[in-house]
Amino acid sequence: MDDFIGVLSTGFAAFAATNLDDIVVLLLFFSQVNATFRHQHIIVGQYLGFTALVLASLSSFFGRRNYGDWVAKIGRNGKRKNSFLLNNSIFHNLYLSF
Repeated sequence: MDDFIGVLSTGFAAFAATNLDDIVVLLLFFSQVNATFRHQHIIVGQYLGFTALVLASLSSFFGRRNYGDWVAKIGRNGKRKNSFLLNNSIFHNLYLSF
């Protein structure tokens, strides 16, 4: 249970930290409101953008779950047992993070 609370608090902290720049951008957009650029445009754009990010994240998550073994085999041929992408330290760390 302690691990879950730690992960949850880290997630909330990361979400808050990454949204600080979003607050600044929204303040700049709201300061530019006029007759043709209204509050509704900013709010709808914010919701559409956030929804697109969530959908992209979910598609990556489910794609990794369904096609993870296939993706791990990319780069392998008959002569080499291990993939170059998985042996390279940067790609190996990215693969392990999923």
